Amino acid sequence: MAVDGWLAVAEAAAELGVSQSRVRQRLADGALTGRKVGAQIIVDQADVRRRAAHRPAAGRPLGPQLAWAALAALSADGSVDVAAHADRNLRHRLNALLRSSPAPDRWRMLLRARARPQRCWAHPAMIAELLGDERVSVGRTRAAGRSGLNISAGDDVVVYAAEHDVPALREHYALEDDPHGPVELRAVPAAAGHFAPHGGAAVPLAAAVFDMLDADDSRLRHAASEWLEQSAARLCELGRQNVQPGAAARAAAG
Repeated sequence: MAVDGWLAVAEAAAELGVSQSRVRQRLADGALTGRKVGAQIIVDQADVRRRAAHRPAAGRPLGPQLAWAALAALSADGSVDVAAHADRNLRHRLNALLRSSPAPDRWRMLLRARARPQRCWAHPAMIAELLGDERVSVGRTRAAGRSGLNISAGDDVVVYAAEHDVPALREHYALEDDPHGPVELRAVPAAAGHFAPHGGAAVPLAAAVFDMLDADDSRLRHAASEWLEQSAARLCELGRQNVQPGAAARAAAG
């Protein structure tokens, strides 16, 4: 049944370039607006077209260095001076990225290379020690909660570690590959540069938010999408501020 301003699920999926099940998931998350008319679910056409305009483009994710620089900016409430970065190419790319203010699904694709996830089994008695290990930082809900989001950590165990420390951590804590294990160990490439895991501290808030966006729990995905969308205008303004004449002059002098 056609309704002006609304699309069937199949039509919305075609416009977004995703499956119908993905559209239904986004409706359940609250990331798309929909309603039920009789036996049919319909999706707000303006909402779909807004998201389609920011659909992830084909291509590779950001390299680890730029990914962590972007995560730092996303986490900083406008306090990051992009022009202070020593690498001129990185400054230019980070400015462009912030000005474009990608949609959550595009950010998710762009930041995939921030770490390599490994799902592991660990003895319950070892988990508390792992969470405080000096070689790791905690992610997802534990980090988000420490940064002020109203999120309960529960049994969530996500830890980030430098890639070169991962073999020793796996041996020390007897971590074994298990797709259903309670621990998600994320190995940060040496090329990341802008982030070094340490002492059970929290990862930057944006990294925790993207961990939530990858979660199976729809409540966490919804909270993450909401935080990112609320940040969009601020991030775009941050990008504009960093290409004003004063910032551009500082960048050129660097």
